[in-house]
Amino acid sequence: MLSALLCVVAGMQAPGPADWHELRVLYAGRPDSARAGAFLEFLRGHFHSVSSVGLRKLSAVPAADYDVAIADWEVEEDFEELPAIALSEDFAKPLVLLGSVAPSLAQRAKFEYL
Repeated sequence: MLSALLCVVAGMQAPGPADWHELRVLYAGRPDSARAGAFLEFLRGHFHSVSSVGLRKLSAVPAADYDVAIADWEVEEDFEELPAIALSEDFAKPLVLLGSVAPSLAQRAKFEYL
């Protein structure tokens, strides 16, 4: 199911059963959190190449070698602020938004032409 979602987001034809696991996935989240660890373990069980960066470091440069990026953040305390994230115009990778970061990044996304 996650691979189908990633393909829809990526705008590519859904891969067949033999090649979906070849997607290269970059996970950007809260470094060293239990949530990130569990999510990375899940992703590594389903995709051939999975790496991670801190959410603040997500940009076109670390995402260059990946097919899709996942931005994830869970607010752990009341009134905790999300890290400042500024994706530049050259960030052209499919991006899956999870957790508290989803509404923040979605407001600045280029969805008006879809």
